[in-house]
Amino acid sequence: METIISWEIFLLTKYVFLSMKKNLFFLFALICSMSLFTACSDDDDDKIKDPVIGTWKVPAVELDENNSVIGGSVFMTWEAPEDTYLLFLPVSAIPSLAIQMGSVILPQVLQDVTLSADGNIVATYSSAGIDLSGEKPITPVWETSPADYATFKLQGNGKMLLFLNLEKIIADANTKADITTVISQLLELVKNGIPVNYALSNNNEEVKIFIDKELMTTIAAMGPAIAELIPDDPDALGSFGPMIKAILGDLPTAMSKTTKFELGLNLKK
Repeated sequence: METIISWEIFLLTKYVFLSMKKNLFFLFALICSMSLFTACSDDDDDKIKDPVIGTWKVPAVELDENNSVIGGSVFMTWEAPEDTYLLFLPVSAIPSLAIQMGSVILPQVLQDVTLSADGNIVATYSSAGIDLSGEKPITPVWETSPADYATFKLQGNGKMLLFLNLEKIIADANTKADITTVISQLLELVKNGIPVNYALSNNNEEVKIFIDKELMTTIAAMGPAIAELIPDDPDALGSFGPMIKAILGDLPTAMSKTTKFELGLNLKK
């Protein structure tokens, strides 16, 4: 069964996921993914018993009668003036593309996330690869992540703080890239905790976990520094290298024009 995805995002993501230097990509993906997962760490009994604690599964991609992607594990909202672009794409077009691609990719690399009452996160993930076309399915090889990558504290009103163990994440990624600038910016971001939003629904059987405009603006400021980490080697990203660098360079300006931004995950018990 062929899954229909917009060709622009298919081509771009194909090269990012299949051609990028492996260690650098998995470091970036790990940090981004963990920025959207939740747990709590607090001595108060009411927080330890919060309904967000437990194992949350990544839902399968949702298709219409034409096998076009209409939803799944990823959601996104991006509102900005009509003249706001990332390279050649108006930002108003990006949410539908992100939902299409993200909802196809995520179930192939992430099975579930357990949010422990002791404040740790344990994910069941696969690094076997991804299939974007639906024509050559890849069998996931599920593994369990270490439990000391991140902790959280609930803040009330659907908000929490994420604390990343960057030293552990970077050491395990074993990357040899020159990431001094990015790491210093990440440390500045995470030292007081990363603000993450969540919303429970359907009798606490479903949860939306997302970042908002404020956090994304901070992340976007790192775009130019991250772009410098992308190798100029044609074998790494082919002709898409300059394009990806340009997108990262455009992020700060695009976010400065943004009026509303939400990017996150839909998870189910």
